Amino acid sequence: MEIFQTLKKDHKIVLDLLEKMENSSERARKTREQSYSKFKKEIMQHMHGEESTFYKFLLQHDDMKELVYEAIEEHRTVRLSLPDLDSKDVTDEQWKPILTVVAELVKHHISEEEDELFEKAQEFIDEETDQQLVSEFETAKQEAEISV
Repeated sequence: MEIFQTLKKDHKIVLDLLEKMENSSERARKTREQSYSKFKKEIMQHMHGEESTFYKFLLQHDDMKELVYEAIEEHRTVRLSLPDLDSKDVTDEQWKPILTVVAELVKHHISEEEDELFEKAQEFIDEETDQQLVSEFETAKQEAEISV
C-alpha cells in the first residue's frame, strides 16, 4: 500500500539524519547544525501529517486505538525532547547524549509502527482509502512546513 511506503520513506529520511548526527564529531559543527535543522523539520512535519491523517483514520477502528494512542504518546515524548536539543549548542558536551535519547525514542517508535501498527492497519485500508490517506498526508506535511 502506498501510504505505508510513503511513511517508510519519511522514516528512512529521519533515520538517515539521526545516523549522520550520531556519527558526527563536535568539530563538524556546521554539518551537525544543518542535519539537526533538517531532522527537526522532517520529524515535525511527519508527526503532524501522520497524526492528522493516518492516525485520525485509524482511530475510527476500535481494534487500532491502543496502538495509535501509544504512537501518539511516543510523538509527544519526542516533541518534549526537542527543546532540550534546541537549548544546547551542538558542540555542548550534553548535546550528543540528549540526541542519543531522542534517537532511541524515534528508532523504537519507527520499529514498532512498521512492525505492528502497519501490519494491523492493513485490515482497514482499501485502495481508495490508501490514495486518500497519501494525498491528505502530503497536504498536512506541507501545512506543517509553514508552522515549523
